[in-house]
Amino acid sequence: MNVLGLSCGFATEREEMGENWPISLSHDSASAIVRDGTVVAAVEEERLNRVKHTNKFPEKGIRACLEQAGITPRDLDGIAFYWTEAELDKDLDLVYAERPRQPRKYTRELLTERLSEALRQDIDPALLHFVRHHTSHASGSYFHSGFSDALVVVMDGRGEKESISVMCASGSELDPEPVRTYGIGQSLGFFYRTAIEILGYGLFDEYKVMGLAPFGDPERFRKHFQRLYDLTPDGGYELDVDDVLPYFLDQGFHPRAKGDPFTQDHKDFAAGVQEALETIALHVMTAAKKLTGHTRLCLSGGVALNCTMSGRILQSGLFDEMFVDPASHDAGASVGAAHYVSAAQAPRRYRPTPLSHAYLGPSVGGDQEIERTLSRWSALVDVRRTSTPAAEAAALLAEDKVIGWVQGHSEFGPRALGNRSILGDPRSAANRDRINAIVKRRESYRPFAPATVAEEAARFFDFKEGMPLRYMVASVTVRPEARDALGAVTHVDGSARLQVVEREHNPGYWELITEFGKRTGVPVVLNTSFNNEVEPVVQSVEDALACFLTTRLDALFVGSYAVTKREADPSAYLSLSLRLPPQVSLEWTREADTGTPGQGQYALRFRLTDGRAEPLSHRLGSLLQTAAYPLTVRELLAQERESAAEGERAENGSERLLVEIVELWSRRMIVLEP
Repeated sequence: MNVLGLSCGFATEREEMGENWPISLSHDSASAIVRDGTVVAAVEEERLNRVKHTNKFPEKGIRACLEQAGITPRDLDGIAFYWTEAELDKDLDLVYAERPRQPRKYTRELLTERLSEALRQDIDPALLHFVRHHTSHASGSYFHSGFSDALVVVMDGRGEKESISVMCASGSELDPEPVRTYGIGQSLGFFYRTAIEILGYGLFDEYKVMGLAPFGDPERFRKHFQRLYDLTPDGGYELDVDDVLPYFLDQGFHPRAKGDPFTQDHKDFAAGVQEALETIALHVMTAAKKLTGHTRLCLSGGVALNCTMSGRILQSGLFDEMFVDPASHDAGASVGAAHYVSAAQAPRRYRPTPLSHAYLGPSVGGDQEIERTLSRWSALVDVRRTSTPAAEAAALLAEDKVIGWVQGHSEFGPRALGNRSILGDPRSAANRDRINAIVKRRESYRPFAPATVAEEAARFFDFKEGMPLRYMVASVTVRPEARDALGAVTHVDGSARLQVVEREHNPGYWELITEFGKRTGVPVVLNTSFNNEVEPVVQSVEDALACFLTTRLDALFVGSYAVTKREADPSAYLSLSLRLPPQVSLEWTREADTGTPGQGQYALRFRLTDGRAEPLSHRLGSLLQTAAYPLTVRELLAQERESAAEGERAENGSERLLVEIVELWSRRMIVLEP
């Protein structure tokens, strides 16, 4: 039985529902196909449309999953959606109430239309199945765990009417009726998100505060946070999410403006909110275990991606075994919904396959396909085929180089696990700042993660057995005697977000780490996602090249090919074709927006809710406004020379424009390609 699972909004890149479908109603769009209990394909739409946390309908992902599964739309036996139909219709009514002129269409009609458009054939509405949101999360976690029975806890911002669901599972059945729920007013996801607004952060920034917390002292604000919640003996709790900000402002706490330095007050606040989250979560887990008697725990939902919290639950010893879904966020609910529908519709055929790796996305392609793509960029890169990519990559890392590593199928979930990774030497603490400077350009306090092979993990890290650590979902302790040797991946509190690599699941990555260990005595590498600060993790060879060429990475390995940059020659960019990405538009900002009387400014803007904008020079804005795409950079600059002001050297103007164009490419506001 082939079931397509979906998590997404209803807006497409071509057709908006009035304005954009609000990001608060859906995010992290994804597609997946489950065949008789085995995930055969899964991909987040952001990897394909290149928009972080996109909530667009996953047209590209659906087609990619069908191709990877080797089936056509006619082979689908069901289509599973990650929310109930009634709740989605209510959300649509809220949208329509705010936009009274918006034509009314509801969930089943919208989904049928979107699917028919994406698959270019009529889809029978009878194929659609709607699954409770927390049941979708729970199914993915339990059916991937390999456990014969388990307590399943889902913690996120909200489901239909709850923020935490406590469920039981046994064999190949998950009981869809929770044994206990906690209301939306008790949402730990909303609590954390609301609290971090005082630190200048918001939606999707929660993991940053988790990384900031170890720099603070939780005792400083402990009593204040404890006034915001009450734990009850039966495992319940009272929590006033809406009172968090007013309370701390009343105490004289000054909020941080985005981009400002962090004071010790801010760090202590981060430590306090993290401790409060962990305290309440452990309270819930302790009561759930007592209620159900289960000794195994499956955890999912967005809050489960707080790896410090997950690590504390693991180390607490509450459970003999524990599994955290590597795609615990809403994207993973696409897989879970498909699992649930598969089990419900064909129980005799359904045999859940434990998840052994997360390499479920589209492949980077075979060597011939990779070589064809790389050869198109020969003006900017040198390409060499190698029979020993892992050994060569390890040698460069041992020389303190930083490389891109792209192999096979992409990871499903928010973590790069060795197939779409940037790798570095973990030994020197200075490499944290160095990699931030040359690629990430992110907050300096945020830690990088270590990856080691299974055979060596216990030598460098202290962790409790009973949980697979191959997905980078729990913080563990770096052994004190190993911390000097792992300066770039040991956080200030001695912790690390560890990935353990097993040879059978990723032999190339395992070999690279092993080879690095032979050269240095430290079989550990620094691993971070292959992307810069404005884009999702790379998916294709083209994505990897764009990131490689617009950062200061030393080398790139794709499949069996080693790639290095040619000596910088601005003329090499002239033959590249220039266009705007589908999600970017050229705008003219009026003087009311700039604050300068009599002036305006061109800008490129993402056509999304709260989309970022990049200002343009007046000359480049004027050229892009009249450009007929596609055109080459040379053709665009030729227009500049023709219109250059009298008395100014056209060459100087063209040079400045070329620098601006390349910078906009690095910000992913334009596309350059052969």
